[in-house]
Amino acid sequence: MPTPPIIDPLPEKFNRGNSKSDSTRETYVDNPNLSDFCNYSLRTAARAKKKCRTEIKPSQWSRHGFKYAKNLTSIEQSMSRDTDIARVDAKHVTPQMFAERFESGRGTPCVVVNTTEGWPAVKNWTWKQLAKDYGDVKFKVGTDDDGYPVKMRMKYFIEYARNQSDDSPLYCFDSSLGDKKEKQSMLRDYEVHPFFTDDLLQHAGERRRPPYRWLVMGPERSGSGIHIDPLGTSAWNTLVSGHKRWILFPPGTSAEMVKCPKGVESEAISWFNHIYPTFFRPDYKGPRPIEVLQRPGETMFVPGLWWHVVLNCDETVAITQNFASRTNFPLVWRKVMKGRVKMSVKMLDTLRKVAPDLAAIANQTRMDVENGMYAGEYSSSSSSSSSSSSSSSSSSESDSDIAMETSTNNSPKRGNGSEDNRDLARAKIEGSGGRRSKKGSKKRRSSSSRDCCMCERCVRDCDVCMDRHERRVRRQRERGDALEVLGLDADGVRIVCKERGLRRDGKDSKKKRKKGGDSSD
Repeated sequence: MPTPPIIDPLPEKFNRGNSKSDSTRETYVDNPNLSDFCNYSLRTAARAKKKCRTEIKPSQWSRHGFKYAKNLTSIEQSMSRDTDIARVDAKHVTPQMFAERFESGRGTPCVVVNTTEGWPAVKNWTWKQLAKDYGDVKFKVGTDDDGYPVKMRMKYFIEYARNQSDDSPLYCFDSSLGDKKEKQSMLRDYEVHPFFTDDLLQHAGERRRPPYRWLVMGPERSGSGIHIDPLGTSAWNTLVSGHKRWILFPPGTSAEMVKCPKGVESEAISWFNHIYPTFFRPDYKGPRPIEVLQRPGETMFVPGLWWHVVLNCDETVAITQNFASRTNFPLVWRKVMKGRVKMSVKMLDTLRKVAPDLAAIANQTRMDVENGMYAGEYSSSSSSSSSSSSSSSSSSESDSDIAMETSTNNSPKRGNGSEDNRDLARAKIEGSGGRRSKKGSKKRRSSSSRDCCMCERCVRDCDVCMDRHERRVRRQRERGDALEVLGLDADGVRIVCKERGLRRDGKDSKKKRKKGGDSSD
């Protein structure tokens, strides 16, 4: 049994504020009024932190002093505990060989090397160049209590990230690279490797499919809390710069065994400090975790339904995508049928036209599900936590629930997602579902800003409402307030999806909906 990690003791007194004065502050911004710029960056970061975690003050983000617990992010110690995981040379393996070896069955995680050759991102995605090219562009660094993204301009985020001392810093986990015009140039800086080009969820349409692509960027101690990627999809994560520490558990691992208990923050750094040492106790009888240190230029492959938590050991920049291939299509299809009914209808209609063989598999899978073939299939709960903000990538997902890494500071309280986390929770929103103004013109709201899935189900099947409700309850418990939360009856049972006005039995409530309200498409 390996020796449990030793956490460095904290000094009795340590600086809870910024670790550097204005005279020694590192910055990439060419600004003659450097002091004013730095002060404004701090104020911007404080506002973002206040929105991401309303249960604590911005000054309390460094209360645990994890900055001084160097064992948690030590690259040397991570290398010494690096599990014997397969490292695949992309130059000598074909996509067919990769699918048979690592995607089939329940999948096998691996590290793929030599995947970034020729990428412009290697030069264009340094922190200095990003501050220069995208300094005034806003990127998502977290999620507020209502599920809306918290954003910061890149130049202010970098200034904050390089000079902060937070336990779990804000984490850029942005999924709008293809949606925002000012960010679309980033799509030309990298290329999806042939191992991962299968993208079957595209047949559902860009409007209906969940978020699947994220720019992931953060300082030391940021990361994505323990989670499972949604809808049974697999994921690849290519690290452009920096080092990431990964811990993975196989499908079927008990959620109670790997998730943070009540009273422990669900951030990645807290997980490594409190939960990780328990796997080295003599009485531990669960599955052995897979530990990986991801280096620059390497791509981490995570099969569907594998638990994983990610911690940044230094300043990192990465690109990650979730995908559904022909190999894991049956698993993804079962999840889509159960959690995204309307998307499954649209997707099946398209598959009948472009891929009849997959449509036949989809129909057969539907029949098998109806006959109870997968009744005993393991289910798990996922909580993607993003470090102080974004993963700050995440929420909880059961066999029928969708919650998201994407990135890290991908936590139920803050939204990064998911090595995303709230973007995919909100991904259940379907259709345009806009509201009509007084003049009758229809205002369309993007799926990233809509706050209800508008499904005709109770709140237990509404990921957005459930995610918001759980965070409110958690925050009230921490404050010691009475649990007077909308969506609870006298027995503390979740009742209704407030935005749809539905009762627990799914029938329309007596309250009439206003004419011109949200459409249910």
